[in-house]
Amino acid sequence: MLEITKLNKAFGGLQVINLLDISVGEREIVSVIGPNGAGKSTCLNLITGIYQPDSGDIRFKGQSILGKASHEITRLGIARTFQSLRVFLNMSVIENVMTGAYCHTAKGVWPTVLRL
Repeated sequence: MLEITKLNKAFGGLQVINLLDISVGEREIVSVIGPNGAGKSTCLNLITGIYQPDSGDIRFKGQSILGKASHEITRLGIARTFQSLRVFLNMSVIENVMTGAYCHTAKGVWPTVLRL
């Protein structure tokens, strides 16, 4: 479903992502862990279109998503949340995550959840 191949990203002379290969299948849950400065946020920023890689490819459902804007990638079904202490306390985890995706769709909350 998500294929990342030979992904590279450098900031100035600092190589942050070097030949990263990841494959995530449908319904598979994957965690990205590591110490501060390991490149976790950069990896997520590359996947979600916030940054563009220096080289490599990112494919979602067989289609390259390189060069797509963040909102276009969100519409495909890839979204991220940010570490924040400001969540809606009266809402469940899924409702808080859905709130982040809702502003990027024209369909609304339920079609987003049900992928209609």
